[in-house]
Amino acid sequence: MTTNEEPVMGNKQLIKYLIISILIGGFVLVTAILPAEYNIDPLGTGKLFGFSRLYQDAAEEEIGMQNAPLKFKKLTIEESGSGPDVPVPEKVNEQAPVEQYTKREDNNITVVIPAGKGIEYKFKMLKYGSTKYEWYTDGSILYSDMHGELLLATPPEDEFFESYAEAYSNNMTGTLIAPFEGILKISFPISCL
Repeated sequence: MTTNEEPVMGNKQLIKYLIISILIGGFVLVTAILPAEYNIDPLGTGKLFGFSRLYQDAAEEEIGMQNAPLKFKKLTIEESGSGPDVPVPEKVNEQAPVEQYTKREDNNITVVIPAGKGIEYKFKMLKYGSTKYEWYTDGSILYSDMHGELLLATPPEDEFFESYAEAYSNNMTGTLIAPFEGILKISFPISCL
């Protein structure tokens, strides 16, 4: 004769499984939940496993990114373009050509930038030539650096360049008129977020 009775767990087994559950829960709390939710990382495991990157201060969410603390290196005008010690070549002062390059339209160019990597997109431009540009991401923030380098047959070791726009953004649009003949470079050296 068989019975359908399931074995009953004894008090010792119940206490044993309760203690194991509490230990596992405490471990998960300290190693993952505290770093991700409260930016508290007593063991350093949040940083090690990347859980600390999930933390976002509730005040930052309410206020928005405008008043949130900087997450990226502050960009300064002193670090944009060539420094004062790099001589400006005479070619910068040459007259603009009468005819510019024929108009060209690149409607859509899709570029994939892997996290932590970068690309550089180049345009050859004549002095006072203009280009309209627009770029956007899937929401990720990129560091972008739009700069121009003078077109020289033999560039010097400390090559002169001028920065036109440098930013952390997920979208940028505008028109640029080249102040000298050269190569316009739109660089996305690092994919940030």
